[in-house]
Amino acid sequence: MAKTTKVKAGIFSLTLLSMASLGITPSLSAIAQSFPDAGATTVQMLTSIPSLIGIVAALVIGKIANVTPKKSIAIVGVVLVAVGGLLPYFFSSNLAFMLVCSGILGLGVGAITNVTQLLFTEFLPPEERQAAMGLNTAFVSLGAMFMTMVGGFLAAGGWRNNYLVYLLAIVVLVLSLALIPNDRDMVEAAKQDMSDAPKGKISPSTIVVAVLGILFLALYNSLMNNMAMVAITSGLATPETVSTVAGLAGTLATLGGLACGLVLGKLLPHFMKQSFLVAFGLVGVGLILVSLATSLPVYYVACFLVGATLSIFMSQAPFVLSVSNPPYMIAASIAVYSIGTCIGGFLSPIVLNAISGAVLDGTPAATLRVAGVIALVTAAILTATGFQKKVLDEAFAKQSAPMPASANE
Repeated sequence: MAKTTKVKAGIFSLTLLSMASLGITPSLSAIAQSFPDAGATTVQMLTSIPSLIGIVAALVIGKIANVTPKKSIAIVGVVLVAVGGLLPYFFSSNLAFMLVCSGILGLGVGAITNVTQLLFTEFLPPEERQAAMGLNTAFVSLGAMFMTMVGGFLAAGGWRNNYLVYLLAIVVLVLSLALIPNDRDMVEAAKQDMSDAPKGKISPSTIVVAVLGILFLALYNSLMNNMAMVAITSGLATPETVSTVAGLAGTLATLGGLACGLVLGKLLPHFMKQSFLVAFGLVGVGLILVSLATSLPVYYVACFLVGATLSIFMSQAPFVLSVSNPPYMIAASIAVYSIGTCIGGFLSPIVLNAISGAVLDGTPAATLRVAGVIALVTAAILTATGFQKKVLDEAFAKQSAPMPASANE
């Protein structure tokens, strides 16, 4: 137990960086003012490029995860986050260079988000794994909360200072080196198992989960990409206070995810087979509320609600993949899903801004309304098809072990 507690602490420390791309969101409005010729969409790419580059990381991790020590992959990921996050503090006059650094950061985040799920599988016995993966979503939110809250306070002294939030990566590097065991022996054993395993292919349900990942991250990121600009255009903040207001909004969103992650184990028995539609339904309501908010309390409560949905979706998608795929295909299926979330994060400002401009007035508030409607339509489709229930029922029916108590509800 003491050994697995140490391992979990190491993995949780890695997870603190899984939403590192959000660290600069409190300063997007200020950065846009510093580079007026770039356009809002280009500036928003500072947070969406990491998602695109994360696709590269997912592809690489999916190929090497079974033949490379996972601790080494994790350490490289943390170093890349530190480099990509801190360099713009020293070289902040060139937006193109800052975008390149966002790509470096994205490569590190992509490595971390993919390898953490595999570390749980490798080091924790099944009876501890599911609870640990659920609690892990709380650390996702805790890390995001740190990034947006501390980033917002740092940005009050100028947006360049916002990049100092990535000093957290140095702390995580020390913790990872100290707490995560070396897994070279396990890698050698996995190589032998792979040679004996039959060749597999990505299942249709994995593709659907990946598509849902694209949608969900695109919708969720629309809040992070637009919350500062919505605060200004709605009269909830001034150019002087927007960094603080947006920083607090981001903090409340991630606090929502943290709170939900901590109680998710008790809530899931009530909607385990409908968790996807619950996540999409609530994120749709939350985004529309943010777009219509005329007071800070409503704005902040809606951000909290949107943040809570992240823990629901991000914990249940890997769980569905882990029970609906054979063991030798889990790494590949998680890689496909991770690629989907990366695509969604990257496409969020491009696609949603374009749709908003085509059907509404293209303002940040209109973009959030479009995102909210898409989320509610997706929830309706999930309700009509019963996708998640069908996948879980089929997966548990194939297992010799009895269905978990929470899945029987």
